Amino acid sequence: MYQALYNKFVLSRFFLALSLVALSAISFTSCIRKNFDAPPDQNGIDPKLNVNMTLAQLQGMVLPPNSGLGGFITSDSIVSGVVCLDDRTGNLYKEIIIQDSTGGMELLLDRTYLYNYYPVGRKVYVKLKGLYIGTYHGGPVLGYQLSPTGSVLAIPSTLIENYIVGANTGNSVVPIDVTLDQLVPNTIPAPIYFNRLVRISSAQFKKTDTGQVYALPGTLTSSTSRYIETCTSAQDLQVHNYGYSNFQAALTPAGNGTITGVFQTYNNAGELIIEDTTGVNMRGSRCPTIVNHLTGIDSISIDSLHKLGAGISTGQGIAID
Repeated sequence: MYQALYNKFVLSRFFLALSLVALSAISFTSCIRKNFDAPPDQNGIDPKLNVNMTLAQLQGMVLPPNSGLGGFITSDSIVSGVVCLDDRTGNLYKEIIIQDSTGGMELLLDRTYLYNYYPVGRKVYVKLKGLYIGTYHGGPVLGYQLSPTGSVLAIPSTLIENYIVGANTGNSVVPIDVTLDQLVPNTIPAPIYFNRLVRISSAQFKKTDTGQVYALPGTLTSSTSRYIETCTSAQDLQVHNYGYSNFQAALTPAGNGTITGVFQTYNNAGELIIEDTTGVNMRGSRCPTIVNHLTGIDSISIDSLHKLGAGISTGQGIAID
């Protein structure tokens, strides 16, 4: 009898303890915050590093093209710029381009999907000490070191944040309005516009390049050049597009208008790199006359000549200056 009472007492104490534990767990759970604070957004923060060099001055270490200048940077110099072209559309690969009010620079970074870190409009600082400034196809580039063959290598992915400091995003990148004669005087690219966002008006793709895919399909590094001209210039300019870009299969327009892109150089000839087809607005009528790129003499299309003669009576003629 006493043993039964004892067992009943022990069992009741056990259930009481179990109830207290359950109640404590419920109370503890109710005190826990179920909505955690998100990590702070760093995109609006500018660390305001001490910038002591402009991008034009950085360019000056290797310009004019193929001068043999350049090399490892040993000074504690810092430049800053806003990303004017990233790799979002695949028309760049493992690189971004930044610009300030004086010039621009191509940064070689050994990482893909860079637009997740450094999108167009993001301000960045670049700590130059230990990096290599050189040229690629005649244009200035900033990388990590030289390969055995003499090309500039990209900054390794694990070291990028040691040199590139991201600041605030959403900065506007306004293109510079230029003419072909400013970009390609005497077919020698103008260094002042290297790696800067520019806009060309009264532009059209050359007749043989209209209605064509922007780039033939291919690998990451295969590319196609389509050429533009304007109504008033004897110059033309290649628009360099990669077969891996997401607008590769789009067709070039047949009209006239504006084109916006970053000006670079390839084998000492000017070229334009567009972000995508939104930078190509050519819905107007093509030039009735164009400047012959070999002679500099105005020429006129057969279709335009027919239009000039419309309404003229038989036996009359028109004078063409």
